[in-house]
Amino acid sequence: MQPEGYAAPEPMKDFIEILKIVTWPLIVLILAVCFRGVIKSLVLGSKIKLKLAGVEIETTLREFATVIQETYRHGRLTDEQWEWLGRLKREGRIPYDQAQYLVLRPLRNSGLIHEHPEGTLTGCESVSITPLGALLLKNRGS
Repeated sequence: MQPEGYAAPEPMKDFIEILKIVTWPLIVLILAVCFRGVIKSLVLGSKIKLKLAGVEIETTLREFATVIQETYRHGRLTDEQWEWLGRLKREGRIPYDQAQYLVLRPLRNSGLIHEHPEGTLTGCESVSITPLGALLLKNRGS
């Protein structure tokens, strides 16, 4: 029992204040590390709602990326096409070169890239990634 009027030494007060400040963030960090597998599965299984042509669809990002990949009419994306999507994501619009027509046409036909100005791929000046292409690229490793 402390005598009346007793005050803890200054360093002890500072330590107690610091302890009060860091306790909850430290607990949250420990829980996040311990349960990272559960948290990751919840995030990957999160539902999203899409509204397409007046119809609302609820799905997961993983399922949506799988549907995009499986409905791609040209089989699977080639490594070169994945590289193009990554480059377009990083750099934005890239000047179009006719030599890339056979690589880029399936991406444009599937709605993964845009031509600028809109019209035909052979008549455009540059290409850019669409939100759908960016979503597919983001979920490639999932």
